[in-house]
Amino acid sequence: MPRYSNMKAMPNFGSLRLRRSLCALAAFSALSAAPAQDYPSRPVRIVVPSAPGGGFDLVGRVLAHMGLYREPGYDSLADFTSAGLVVSHSYTLVARRDLPLASLAEVIAFARANPGKLNIGTSGPGTGQYIGAAIIAALTGVDIVKVPYKGAQPVYQDLLAGRVDLFYDNTTTTRPYVESGQVKALAVSSRERAPTMPKLPTLIETGVVDLEMETWFGLFAPARTPRAIVERLRAEVDRATRSADVRSRLEMGSGRSLRMASAETESFVRAE
Repeated sequence: MPRYSNMKAMPNFGSLRLRRSLCALAAFSALSAAPAQDYPSRPVRIVVPSAPGGGFDLVGRVLAHMGLYREPGYDSLADFTSAGLVVSHSYTLVARRDLPLASLAEVIAFARANPGKLNIGTSGPGTGQYIGAAIIAALTGVDIVKVPYKGAQPVYQDLLAGRVDLFYDNTTTTRPYVESGQVKALAVSSRERAPTMPKLPTLIETGVVDLEMETWFGLFAPARTPRAIVERLRAEVDRATRSADVRSRLEMGSGRSLRMASAETESFVRAE
């Protein structure tokens, strides 16, 4: 529709448009008053119009974080009951192949001298990769930029392409990339060295950071689940993890079996 700049030639149209606008505004206000009291009735989605790691992404995450993580809406101990633990995995800190830093000590020294110059990919806040990267940075007092992705595979794509410097990921996932020489491993997060990569030092052995970290996997059910069903689930999980085939596949990437009795499982989960 054409836009007229000379409204003097159309005085009636201008006043009519103004009256209609005021009426529409009043009607909208009356209609929206009630819904506004109940808003929001579902999660509010914030669309960030750029790739992860930019200014839009930073502001969006800061704003969303306040409401998204303030209250989880459940009690992880009171609202769930364990139906069996399965396996625990360590993490391995890897670097892009052409990064001119050969060890974790060199990485930290460079990061101290050059704040914000190195970056590390993560699968987003709350994930093991993000938490591990944040802890290492906090314990060593360095500023390494954390770049959030939607998952591990997009991080590896950029790591192999040289767009990401570091990645702290599950040892099972990092191992093929390390063995093929596509990335270089700096340290493993477990207390002992990974059996599949015996030459790789632990984080503690590097003398740079005193950190032991693993991620464990288990099966949980709602706390109100009938005891008989929970016990049946535990029995089936135990039976499955006793299988040599299942155990070998779980431990293939340096996983550690976590078969425990019911009481021991309860104590472990509460301690964690």
